[in-house]
Amino acid sequence: MLTACLCLLAATHYLHFAAAAAALVIDYALWQRKQMRPTAGQWAMLVVPTLCVVAALAVVYNPIGKHSAVETAVAETPRAGFLVEKAKLLWWSLRDMNACEYGVGLVLAVAPLVFAWRRSWGLLRLWGACLIYVVVTTILSPQPVAKTLVADVRYLAPLIPALVTLTVLTFDRLANGREIIVVPLAALCIFSNIAHKPWERIAWRSTVAEFVRELKAPRHVATTALADWLRANLREGASAFITPSEYTAEQIIAAPHVVYGWQLENPLREQDYVELDRIHFAGEKPVDWIIALGADSMRHVSRHVLPKMADRGFKYEPAGQLPVDFHSHTRPELIWHWFRDLPYDKTTGIFIFKLERP
Repeated sequence: MLTACLCLLAATHYLHFAAAAAALVIDYALWQRKQMRPTAGQWAMLVVPTLCVVAALAVVYNPIGKHSAVETAVAETPRAGFLVEKAKLLWWSLRDMNACEYGVGLVLAVAPLVFAWRRSWGLLRLWGACLIYVVVTTILSPQPVAKTLVADVRYLAPLIPALVTLTVLTFDRLANGREIIVVPLAALCIFSNIAHKPWERIAWRSTVAEFVRELKAPRHVATTALADWLRANLREGASAFITPSEYTAEQIIAAPHVVYGWQLENPLREQDYVELDRIHFAGEKPVDWIIALGADSMRHVSRHVLPKMADRGFKYEPAGQLPVDFHSHTRPELIWHWFRDLPYDKTTGIFIFKLERP
């Protein structure tokens, strides 16, 4: 059963597999090697199939060997060194797990002392396994730190049940099982973020209540506003370029009748795209519409994209602006999720340019 679970986990995500495997191996070495002594055959049944599956996955899909435009951009940025960057990312991971309410950071920081005091060795093992999981994930994470200030805590989401359990049971051990103390403290941590950010009163809220309010009255976010505009104004087969490019994927789903051009720029293997319409290659064929989200993108389009197209005889004119903040912030991670709409600022709107046809 363990072998099957490890193989399935490896097929799901290599970071989850590596972190879980490391936690299991270290936990066994520290706590169970004298109590459990598998035979050579049992070790072979566990290790050999797992290694075969991992090897097969690495041949078909090798994430470490992949390269992206982000990596290229980061490579051009001065680096602080592997150990310094990983130490920074580890701190960010611990900080942002607390900010995303995976568990209460202050409580988890003292949890091992409480468990040792109460001789709750099983809980101490669980705490250690969670720490190993975070450290291994940090070491193997592909996230660059040169151009960001937060951790990709989505890689640590599997720890949420364990961290919530450790938070509650820390209170339980401190209060020696007295429910009259444990239940209110657990409720405070589950239904509010006061314990997560006691030093930041302005940020206090009930995240559960905010999610319920959002479900009852969904925000009118920029992606929805733009999708509504695309469906209302662009005919079937019309082409559009959206910048920044990370906002394109949502529109492909919400308004699939539009051709989203200029998504490829100097691909490494252009021979793989010989049958693809050249509208998808940046600047090769004019798109009907250019949509810039935010003032920075608008300035880039105005200063660089439009003059280059004008030099080739293609002129674009401003066609309007959607008065909505383009920062949708609808991701599930709480550091990137807004429950309230910000007041509209003209520098954060959506700017639209239309190709003039003869």
